Amino acid sequence: MRLRVATVAGAVGLRGHVRLIIHTDQPAERLYVGARLLTDEGELEIADVRAAGRGYQVAFVGHEDRTSAEALRDRQLYIDSQSEDESDDEFFYHDLIGLPARDLQGHHLGQISGVLAMPAHDVIEVRTDHGTVLVPFVSEIIPHIDSTEVRIDPPGGLFS
Repeated sequence: MRLRVATVAGAVGLRGHVRLIIHTDQPAERLYVGARLLTDEGELEIADVRAAGRGYQVAFVGHEDRTSAEALRDRQLYIDSQSEDESDDEFFYHDLIGLPARDLQGHHLGQISGVLAMPAHDVIEVRTDHGTVLVPFVSEIIPHIDSTEVRIDPPGGLFS
């Protein structure tokens, strides 16, 4: 699965730099010289990075002039969210959306339709045949998550 980290806003200057619209909360970890970003048209390697106010400007290998950089306008930049250094119990919330929700016995409860950030703890939205159920995202209620399903141990009456 791909995670969108930025969008190219347009060329800056004459040496191939572009302004980025940032979509990640970790731009310094995603945008560095040598980083390879995915696009719908292939891969781009960052040749230079510079901070610009609250944003970033980057130059890509093979796009060393303004004309070439301007051709990248509106291009979406992604990383692969399944990096090798992730452990089996780490995931992005967007990876959960669309997964089936099952109880501990394997009975289908519904489908994950969203994750909400709440003050006390996050909540997952489970779309059922009877509407949406909000489930506290705590290990006592959601003891198991993998790439194929979310297991829920619901308190009595939550899905009734």
